[in-house]
Amino acid sequence: MRESLSDKTPCSETVGCELDFGWGLALAEMSRFKTQMTDPARVIEAMPDGLYVVDRTRTITFWNGAAARITGYSEENAVGRR
Repeated sequence: MRESLSDKTPCSETVGCELDFGWGLALAEMSRFKTQMTDPARVIEAMPDGLYVVDRTRTITFWNGAAARITGYSEENAVGRR
């Protein structure tokens, strides 16, 4: 028998380990973060770099939050402009 990650609950190879509350929260947060970061839109919004997209006519079609913070222009003011 070996000790659990929290050193509070013994583990067996057949039953596994019980995690204490802190470890359980950390694992839940990691799982939630991993799920969120598989969505490209969330990744782009979470990045600290300003990002904008223009179409063939050079009209802004996308403006992320960092671009707004860096330039001072909101998404509403930027999208649709040349």
